[in-house]
Amino acid sequence: MKPSSALLSVLILASGVAMAQSASGTAVVAAASATTPAQQAMVRAQAAVVANPKSAEELARLALAQLRRARETGDDAFVVRADETVKQARTLSPNDFGTQKAGVAVSLTRHQYEDALTLAKVLNRHAPDDISVYGYLVQAESALGNYDEAEKAANWMFRLRPGNTQAMICGAELRETFGLLSGATDLFTTALQATPLAETEERAWLLTQLARLDRLQGKLPEASQLAEAGLRSFPDYHLALAELAQVRMQQGNAEAAVMLLRQLNRQAPNAGNLYSLATMLAAAGQKVESQKLFAEFEQEAVSVAHEPLNYNCQLALYYADVAGRPVDALAVAEREVAARRDVVTLDAYAWVLFRNGRTEEARKFADLAQKIGSKDVALLQHAEKIGQPPMGAASRLTTRTPGN
Repeated sequence: MKPSSALLSVLILASGVAMAQSASGTAVVAAASATTPAQQAMVRAQAAVVANPKSAEELARLALAQLRRARETGDDAFVVRADETVKQARTLSPNDFGTQKAGVAVSLTRHQYEDALTLAKVLNRHAPDDISVYGYLVQAESALGNYDEAEKAANWMFRLRPGNTQAMICGAELRETFGLLSGATDLFTTALQATPLAETEERAWLLTQLARLDRLQGKLPEASQLAEAGLRSFPDYHLALAELAQVRMQQGNAEAAVMLLRQLNRQAPNAGNLYSLATMLAAAGQKVESQKLFAEFEQEAVSVAHEPLNYNCQLALYYADVAGRPVDALAVAEREVAARRDVVTLDAYAWVLFRNGRTEEARKFADLAQKIGSKDVALLQHAEKIGQPPMGAASRLTTRTPGN
């Protein structure tokens, strides 16, 4: 069930420092703390590496802390550093279990899903009771579109250690993908209640997930409160800024949405966030600046289009919907769908096929995306325009609830 208003208030009050509101309703967030959970973890890990320079185990811990910092900041440079740290650990002890796990985590973050899945399966056979390895399996299988296998791995997490936070998060993410929004809310809420107040970024991440779920269900006041609570927990948090901007836009406050996305691009400048701002500016009628930012987005996205960690779904949609270059869109989308088959990629590929006049093929991939069950608004709109009506309660996944 959705948390009650009383519980919602408790969750929000527990999430940190006060946040003022401007006249437009845009969040004005207090200055961020000088030291974040990930920074603290990095400092501890770096000290341990200095004390034990030949320890692959300590280097693996440092790599995981660097990945935490990447999520805190949205800065891919920390992912590159984590990759380098894992390589260093492997030179010391290539078969160290912790190093292998850190390698899987890096591969997942770099969107090298086939590599991550292959190694995660090896680790799972070696240690079939390791919860985090099952979590890696869930992420890799989901990205590759193997949702049946992802669900099996998530359910194993619950069976092995009922009530563990990692399982709740993996189960919640799958429930959301399957369109089971209330069930996803239940698990994210329980995970939030189990997360210590000191884990400010983790709490902000969970609050942002809950905000998105409420927004998808049209519960905009609740979504706004949760996203704002995420910003109180972790000031200037890039994921909460992005979510709150979507809420403001759906509330009809385009000016506030644009302001939040400008703040987001200052906080976490990357091609994906630039695309969001350009899209929002276009929707707000600011065509000149929107076109300028779209051009900047294209340049940045093209520069990494052949890398695993890329912005190809956004680039394909930009070519199809903004630039009027459907052939270029198809080339990008075909490359991406060959590498991953999650619901977002299937939807983008279906839409690009449709824009190229290949309607029958588009319907095939739209149907594949629809059968997964996602309630994402853009996906539903694409399916309707392609001619594949949105699936309702009869979806094959409505009875599938990881964690039962």
